[in-house]
Order: sequence, then C-alpha cells, then structure tokens
Amino acid sequence: MSAALAEYRQRYREARARLWGGEYVERPVVRDILHLSARPAIIYDEPVGPRRPLFADSIVLPTRKALARQIVLEVAERHGVTFEEIVSMRRQQRIVDARNEVYYRLRNETTWSFPSIGRFLGDRDHSSVMCGARKHAQKLEAGQ
Repeated sequence: MSAALAEYRQRYREARARLWGGEYVERPVVRDILHLSARPAIIYDEPVGPRRPLFADSIVLPTRKALARQIVLEVAERHGVTFEEIVSMRRQQRIVDARNEVYYRLRNETTWSFPSIGRFLGDRDHSSVMCGARKHAQKLEAGQ
C-alpha cells in the first residue's frame, strides 16, 4: 500500500470516528453477495459504539409515488374499480368518474403538475387530466 493511500485511509477513519461518535476497529468482513462475482466483497471499518441520531432518521415521510398510489387505491375502493382499470384506456362511466376524482385529488393533495399526473396514470395527455379535474370540481360544486 502506498504512503498516500495509507494516509488517506487514516484520515477517513478519523473522520468516520468523529461523525459516528465511536472508535472503529478494522477487521475484514467477508460477505458473498449472491455469488455474483468470483471474489467476495471485503468490507473494512465496522462501527463500534453508538451512532449519533440524524434528523432524517426520526421522520419517515411517504414518497410522492406512494402517496399518489394510496390516493388512487382509496378512490378505486370507493368507486368499486381497480387500480388497473383507472390507468387503462377503458371509458365506462364508473371508471371515468373514478379517474376524474383521482385527477382532482392528485392535483390538490400533491405538488404534481398535470403532465406528471398524466404520466403516472397511464401516460395520458395533460389536457385530459385538466379536463377531468375540472369536471370533478364542477361535480363537487353541483353537490353530486
């Protein structure tokens, strides 16, 4: 091992020890990852001691796609259709009503644009999403 590499590894270990708040012991850990390679991976610097909690570890937020999928499944259950029917090209009235409600809710409950909603729901044009959301809003105003 060259002197520059040894110095780099030493500085790396010191920085990790400061960050994680504990001493690090260098011991080779051999893990064979599904026999994908001829050589097993060797992992050095296994942590010893408690890790400082990070702010991101304490808050778990759903991803945008998970939230959108949850909205679609709620609407699908209420209207008696499936997720696949909502993203399909079928134009039965019960499916269209559910799809329009999904457009409306995704636009108002997420930060997605009309084109991104269209891409998520079967690669539809943004103008179709705008029209469906507008029709559902009119339906809500009429009290149906």
